[in-house]
Amino acid sequence: MRRACRAGGGGLARTPSPEGVAPTRRRPFLTAQRCSLVRTRRCFRAAVGASAERLEVHDNPTLRKERGAFFTPARISSFLVEWAVRGSADRVLEPSCGEASFLLPAATRLRSLGASCAQQLHGVDMHAASVAKARKLVEGAGFPVNVRCSDFFDVEPDPTFDVVVGNPPYIRYQQFAGDDRAKSLRAALAAGVRLTRLASSWAAFTVHASRFLKPGGRLGLVLPAELLTVNYAAPVRRFLLKNFAKVRLVMFEELVFPGVLEEVVLLMAEGFGSAQHFEVFQATDLDDLRTIKGKDWSGFTPEGGGKWTGALLPGDAFSVYRSVVESPSFSTLLDWGETPGDRGGDEGAARRADGEGRGGVRPRVGAGPPPPLLRRLG
Repeated sequence: MRRACRAGGGGLARTPSPEGVAPTRRRPFLTAQRCSLVRTRRCFRAAVGASAERLEVHDNPTLRKERGAFFTPARISSFLVEWAVRGSADRVLEPSCGEASFLLPAATRLRSLGASCAQQLHGVDMHAASVAKARKLVEGAGFPVNVRCSDFFDVEPDPTFDVVVGNPPYIRYQQFAGDDRAKSLRAALAAGVRLTRLASSWAAFTVHASRFLKPGGRLGLVLPAELLTVNYAAPVRRFLLKNFAKVRLVMFEELVFPGVLEEVVLLMAEGFGSAQHFEVFQATDLDDLRTIKGKDWSGFTPEGGGKWTGALLPGDAFSVYRSVVESPSFSTLLDWGETPGDRGGDEGAARRADGEGRGGVRPRVGAGPPPPLLRRLG
């Protein structure tokens, strides 16, 4: 007697029958129903699995950008860690640790210095998936680590760290609003730094991070190059020079973050005291970080809380620039009038709502006539 056809084969299924009794035939649709039920169960399990997968929080470039997270190239994090970690007993904090871009090289550096790393590696991040991954990566490499899931501005300063290194989140003021902005402003104010509402997230983060250092500790951060050039960063610039004995900046001629157009500087601040000037090293790209030791750094002495834009120029070029702009032939436009774009953000909008600056230049009360060149251009 033939064996029954496999379910779903579409043929007839024969069953053994007693001798002399005609064999019975199963109706094909019964077998098909069984196959359909099996397929339905499998599809249901697959659908449930897919739904569960979709419920998980996945990270992607858009979500990272929204929270200001840009993962740091390994050569940058290794460079800052090599500079910042000096002894086997150093305690290291990476605020906004992401996926342990600085914690991993810090662990390697400490181990090379003979440390056990017990209670020496600490991180903070508000993104739970990144916290889990950071912990897994560091512990998977054989190092104990303490990573906390929290908004860094909610963490009370604990000045027990020899090293604070990291890449602060970069969120422009237009998106940095509400409770997040309020917390950041309070954190900066607690350190004596009053920031405006135009400040991006990194400004308060830099100030807050420095409060976790022991006296004489080292702060190594990746910051946007606007540290040197924007008005809202003036309180941060003053804070750095007032609270550290030595401030150094590494700048790059080329973009060094893949897929990111923002220019960055590497902040290297150390010691306890008040620096009268800061030093700058102009690198072409990341390859120059390997040969930076022994190279000459250019010193720059800023005027009060003014911009550090002059540091972007070679020393001789800056001397020429300063002599020209300080000559009687040039005058600052704002000394005798304001254009509609002189004040941005909410303040500028309020001025425009009041009817100011509808076109041309609005002269200041008591301002003298514009310089000859500006009169000709007018």
